[in-house]
Amino acid sequence: MRIQRKFYTEDPDTGKPIVLVQGEIGYFPLTLDPDYSPQTIKEKLLESNKVYGNTERDVEIAFECSMFGWDIPAAKNLTPYKWESGL
Repeated sequence: MRIQRKFYTEDPDTGKPIVLVQGEIGYFPLTLDPDYSPQTIKEKLLESNKVYGNTERDVEIAFECSMFGWDIPAAKNLTPYKWESGL
């Protein structure tokens, strides 16, 4: 079974949380508790990225790939992701 890697960040225009899915063009809105403070949202995004082993650079690359395609040269610079059972 192939797990689709996800990358969590904020929309640069609105600041709202989004998720990028490897292989998909565009992004998806991420619904979090509306009572979360901006700091809590950032912490949740960081925690979610840790599950996939995403570095800050990985998220930047994923953002580029979500706009220009996952076959661009930058995609080769993603940190390899290995699924570990129990996650």
